[in-house]
Amino acid sequence: MSYTLQSNVLDSIINDFTEGKLSVAELRSFSELQDSDDSIRLVAQSGIKVRKYLKNLKKVQCRPGFDQRMAAKFAIELEREVTERNKNRRSHIAVSS
Repeated sequence: MSYTLQSNVLDSIINDFTEGKLSVAELRSFSELQDSDDSIRLVAQSGIKVRKYLKNLKKVQCRPGFDQRMAAKFAIELEREVTERNKNRRSHIAVSS
């Protein structure tokens, strides 16, 4: 047996399993599914390991003022795009007589 459930449903169940969000009944059913399908068991175990490793990573923070610098860069880029669009729009205006 391998992946008889729709992939997105199975992915959701595995994700909930790795986060510890399954109810007792869901956990029992998923355990039975893992017992019958090695590939599902391996994916679930890998998901648990990934979450464990991610938790152990050192938290990285941005330098002070990062949000303001990014907002300023986005504003400059938006202004450049608007100016370019307006220039293109003006050059396409039809002259009627």
